[in-house]
Amino acid sequence: MTPRPRLTAHRLAGDFSGDDDSVRSGAVAVLPDGRPVIAYQGGGADLRLLRCRDRDCARTDAVRLGSGLTSPGASVLAVDRSLRFDRPTVPRRPQLLVDRSGRVVLAAYDPRRRALVLATCEDDACDRAPIARVTGSDGPLAMALDLAGRPTVAWEEGLGEGEWRLRITTPAGRDR
Repeated sequence: MTPRPRLTAHRLAGDFSGDDDSVRSGAVAVLPDGRPVIAYQGGGADLRLLRCRDRDCARTDAVRLGSGLTSPGASVLAVDRSLRFDRPTVPRRPQLLVDRSGRVVLAAYDPRRRALVLATCEDDACDRAPIARVTGSDGPLAMALDLAGRPTVAWEEGLGEGEWRLRITTPAGRDR
């Protein structure tokens, strides 16, 4: 029988909590040295990245991603008690991976530039590059790294009236 790992839970620093009841989303990946890295979005704020200083994440450092990045959103149908319909946008979790060299790779949307953006981060600095133009509305996305550590991103682009199309951005830079 495999022994269960011992887990500990504790709060992150007070700067990373909120008192509003807006929807939040988050993702976690683990660096090669065992330290977690966390991408999150709370309330109406921009997407943020935290790098833990040690394996138990007792202290963190904020990594600057720049402004304007958001997690993919999805509209969900909600019916309230008076049977009114609403389609609030619910954030989905950010797409966050770590490549073999330990670089953090994050895919997100930049609504102002109407672009799908790839951020790559080393230590406390991130480079951002648009990898595809978004002509419709942003939708769910998924990301994987190939054996060379290059990202492939599949994403849904909303076209309006319930219509959408699936798109893929490959390492060769071809967007379909």
